[in-house]
Amino acid sequence: MHIKLDQAGRVVLPKKVRDRLGLHKNSKLELEESAEGIVLKPVLEEPMWVRENGWLVFRGRPDGHVDWDRLVEQDREERMRKIGGW
Repeated sequence: MHIKLDQAGRVVLPKKVRDRLGLHKNSKLELEESAEGIVLKPVLEEPMWVRENGWLVFRGRPDGHVDWDRLVEQDREERMRKIGGW
């Protein structure tokens, strides 16, 4: 795949590549230089959902495609299984 630098030296990654790698506005990339050229790697971010004091807390960025009701129901079911020893 060939891409161009703009006048300011910036590179625009094609949308298909960004989508495939889960990149969005303000995603961080690591740049590595080698004798063969450069490599860009996504910087792994913290998980979107974390448990804090028994609560499920959203730490990510909403993407508009989250089924909140189903997510809460799944968490409830998981807690009930743990409590019930299933």
